[in-house]
Amino acid sequence: MIIPISDIYKVFAQERVISIIPVEDNPVGVAYNPSYNNVYVANHGSNTVSVINENNVVVDTIPVGDSPFGIAYNADNGNMYVTNLFSDTVSVIDDSNVVVDTIPVGNGPIGVAHNEGNGNMYVTNFISRSLSVSDENNVVVDTIVVRGLPSGVEYNPSYNNMYVTLFSSESVLVLNEDNVVVDTIVVGFSPFFIEYNPKNNYMYVTNEASSSVPIIDQNNVVVDIIPVGIFPSGIAFSEGNGNMYVASAGLDAVFVIGETSLPINGIKGSGNNINIQVQENFGNDIGGQSDLGGTYSDSPIHQGQYANQDSSVVS
Repeated sequence: MIIPISDIYKVFAQERVISIIPVEDNPVGVAYNPSYNNVYVANHGSNTVSVINENNVVVDTIPVGDSPFGIAYNADNGNMYVTNLFSDTVSVIDDSNVVVDTIPVGNGPIGVAHNEGNGNMYVTNFISRSLSVSDENNVVVDTIVVRGLPSGVEYNPSYNNMYVTLFSSESVLVLNEDNVVVDTIVVGFSPFFIEYNPKNNYMYVTNEASSSVPIIDQNNVVVDIIPVGIFPSGIAFSEGNGNMYVASAGLDAVFVIGETSLPINGIKGSGNNINIQVQENFGNDIGGQSDLGGTYSDSPIHQGQYANQDSSVVS
């Protein structure tokens, strides 16, 4: 459907971006570690993982494999699992923030998630068009072939289902406990990663092409769409503060979505020295000027704000 720009504030008033955290180059995957109340961010361009504490401060940086992408917490062993896109592996980080194991998976691993129902880790292999399933011993025990290009994956404990985003198909697949597709949800352009929110039992999806986060309810229906930074990728829910953390690969920053309507300001981290300013009414710049001489005015949200025209929103 078509939503006029003038009506977008009314739709998105309850949950907003409330903070922006500088990290290293091209942050992609984001995950929360409840053991220490920290958020972990996979920096694709730096081959590192940034650790953010409860005060939204980076307190550690961990070297991992080539081009880290997705990251997930395993509640059974307390470790963090990071997919390395160009290494075709998954790095396992222990509670001391040290890599203690490396798991070979398919070609082009991107997303990763822990299935609390069976205790296994699910990894999406973008190039292989499959999912690798590893057990408690970090051994791959199953491979699930899918149609399209799988990117994100997440477990929904309410229904014991796995949700898989298909980057090329504008949709999300729902797998039951037998790893059978039971539903397909259309979410919009280039869905990348996905995260479960235990506060409302909703699934949050990052749409890279539209710089937004669609929200899926318990009936597998898109009920809201939240604008965020350019090229949103990884997303994670923090049990510590109840907020969602969204990595913006285009801005080298992390957007924090929470229940507030106050305007915020933020400065991005290393990279292109972009000045970010997100305002309450979505009427100002979310892009900015880069030191490379270009701007991020090609962002769909940025164009919509300054053109003051209707915006096409898929729902």
